[in-house]
Amino acid sequence: GSTASGIILGSTGYQNTITNNTIKTRGSTSHGISLSSAGRHTTSKNNINTTGSSANGINGPSITQWTIIEYNTVEVGANTGINVNIDNPTATSVVRNNNVTTASGSNYGIIFTSTNINITSNNITGRGGIFSGTASLSGVNITENKITTSLIGILISAATQSLHRIRENTIYVTGTAASYGIQVTADTNNISSNVINTSGTSSYGVYLSGDADNNTVFANAINTSNTDSYGIFVSGTTNLNNITSNFILTGGSGAGGIHFATANSNRILGNNISTTGVLGHGIFINASNFINFTANNITTSGNESFGIFLQKSNSSNITGNFVTTTGNLSFAVQVDNANNSIYNNVFNTTARHVNITNSANVNNFSLSTI
Repeated sequence: GSTASGIILGSTGYQNTITNNTIKTRGSTSHGISLSSAGRHTTSKNNINTTGSSANGINGPSITQWTIIEYNTVEVGANTGINVNIDNPTATSVVRNNNVTTASGSNYGIIFTSTNINITSNNITGRGGIFSGTASLSGVNITENKITTSLIGILISAATQSLHRIRENTIYVTGTAASYGIQVTADTNNISSNVINTSGTSSYGVYLSGDADNNTVFANAINTSNTDSYGIFVSGTTNLNNITSNFILTGGSGAGGIHFATANSNRILGNNISTTGVLGHGIFINASNFINFTANNITTSGNESFGIFLQKSNSSNITGNFVTTTGNLSFAVQVDNANNSIYNNVFNTTARHVNITNSANVNNFSLSTI
């Protein structure tokens, strides 16, 4: 039937083990396994296939105790692989070592609406990887997952979430249009040591948007290979973020390493950035003030490129950076506004080292080695 799930636990079902089952469902809301709200379940080593438009592989709504979901193989044709909602858990829940495949029109591999959960070492393939859009969640570990997706690897879209650790994931975003490795609109999260590759136009490796403040983006290896794409993109009222020690390679025309738009009081420290496309840029700051650029190593090789560009941006410090540009008509630094400080940098370029437009008539320069 349209609502007949493979295995259903009643609302009072408690401390169950569901293991080594092969389940296929075809109804529109026929989940593979539907867990009860009582919790303390272990769901492992099941092989699940669903095709219904609203059918999840494993569905766990409003569970009130810890739950373990591990070593399952889940394939869904239209909806979500694993959907977990654990209310006020008393112990850490785990979603680990699952293989999840979603079809092109499906939702995400894993959706969580819970605090105190570890999502680790899963292999996810399909349209979307891991998602949460529920307010006021915190303390989720998303680690060591391998995600291959056409749209987005990891999305945290509720501004009131915080204190998540998104670490050591490997993400391949294969779509040809706008797509994202990791997108976060929440505060005080740690995004570190991830490997991210995107291949679509206008795609971002890491995207901080909306009201994403006080985040740490550290030691990620990011490769974008298409037009107008960015390793790290920060926009909106996103303030007080630390972008440090990342390795970024971009290859498309108009692509950039790090881009800030209307984001103030952020720090960019010790990043290694290489761009090869025409009109490429290492760091582009647009309408963003009080940015500190320190000890970044930037190389651009495309024509008409620039290492650092401050556009409509004031009161920023560019200190101790190493910038090399080798393309024709390329600049190490371009500034079109006032009250910025540029000192103790090393610039090596075949064109102009620092290009100051007429509107930028009050800037401070000292001890830059050229």
